[in-house]
Amino acid sequence: MSYIGQGLPSNSFEGYTTDTFAGDGSATTFTMSKAPFNESAVIVVINNVVQQPTADFTVSGTTLTIDAAVASGDVIYATHTGGAIPINTASGLDTITTIGSGAAEDTKIVFDGNAQDFYIGLDDSADDLIIGLGSAVGTTPIISVDENKLTTVANGLTLTDGDVTVASGHGISFAATANTSATNASADGELLDDYEEGTWEPTMADQGDTAFTVTSSSIGKYTKIGKQVTCSFYIETTSINSASGGFIKLEGLPFVHENVSYTYGTLSSNFGGGLAITAGTAVTGYVNTNQSYVIMTNWDIAAGSSSMQPGEWSDNGSLGGTIVYMTSA
Repeated sequence: MSYIGQGLPSNSFEGYTTDTFAGDGSATTFTMSKAPFNESAVIVVINNVVQQPTADFTVSGTTLTIDAAVASGDVIYATHTGGAIPINTASGLDTITTIGSGAAEDTKIVFDGNAQDFYIGLDDSADDLIIGLGSAVGTTPIISVDENKLTTVANGLTLTDGDVTVASGHGISFAATANTSATNASADGELLDDYEEGTWEPTMADQGDTAFTVTSSSIGKYTKIGKQVTCSFYIETTSINSASGGFIKLEGLPFVHENVSYTYGTLSSNFGGGLAITAGTAVTGYVNTNQSYVIMTNWDIAAGSSSMQPGEWSDNGSLGGTIVYMTSA
């Protein structure tokens, strides 16, 4: 007989065995020739009256216990219907169970359900291990694993708990989607390999690195998706100290701008206060290549852009806005 699982005892399928005992008016326990699996695996008869399992008798190993002493001279028959089948025993399992002969064939285990069948099988023609609907290997695959350990999941994947963890250097590939078709444009990558959220600490200084005094209300947050970094910030100062030379720098960006010429990052402001700038100008800025700070600028609709000088800030100046730039990885 074929089966999957541990080997069965040699006496599991042998014929009936009957033990015979005689009552003596006091004994309630008797030793049988072998241990049945449970009370239902042995038929006990006393004076031609069949006894009810567990109610009239119990078994423990090879010990048969009758609920009351058997009268002297009464005959007890204990007929075994089979050997003990260790259904609940996990010991003694074979370390390897092989399904199939190694020849070109599909092998499978089918779960025959009431409304729907499922199978786990080897599609020998494709060398794929498949979990699918139905009973024929290859029919409506749900999960497929090929010889290169590439796993394919059909019809989506839902996590009820936990996270999806991607190994370093890998990500989510969008290679199946169409690339840009615009003239003189080309795709450089279709792998989303990073996502990160965090905080950063905005500080400010002049071109000569004289630091402004920044309040504890200043705050910065960022989101990095792939190579693109988006920062939000609010900075507030109480003194520009002795700053006087060159342009103003907004420092502390969480990543360095990629080292590609003319690919400047951009600062756009949405709030400002206490600044000594000319009416009609807007505070902007840019992140230069291979730098982790913003060079602050003033944008005048008539005169264009110019570097923002320390004197155009003020001791109690403040600014809020957004910075977007590209990093190398």
